[in-house]
Amino acid sequence: MAPYVREATGWVGTQQRRVGGVRRTTIWLSESNRDALRRASLRTGRTQSALIRKGIERVCRDLSVQESEAAEVGWLTREEEIVVSLTNARMTIEQIAMELRITPAHALQLQQSMRSKLAALSRDHG
Repeated sequence: MAPYVREATGWVGTQQRRVGGVRRTTIWLSESNRDALRRASLRTGRTQSALIRKGIERVCRDLSVQESEAAEVGWLTREEEIVVSLTNARMTIEQIAMELRITPAHALQLQQSMRSKLAALSRDHG
């Protein structure tokens, strides 16, 4: 079992080892995205992880982002990454605040910061 660390947003599992040159990570998906991914996996015979990696490769290629530039996306904080996922899942600011156990004002601030950073990234590569 992986060790756990306490972060401001709650308990988070950490993976200490690499498997086949890749690291384990967690993403937040809406139910419809999760179901679509599962169906695509069954249809293609590829793992869900392989499909996600392929999607990331396509997005980066389509944006003409070099592999070294793709690391720039890492400047979103963990809370901002979660806000991206929850916003994409159409959660309200109040729901996001409850999920992260923060105030709605802080959730709104994170959402605005995340949107500003993503807009800058889009301008730089658009």
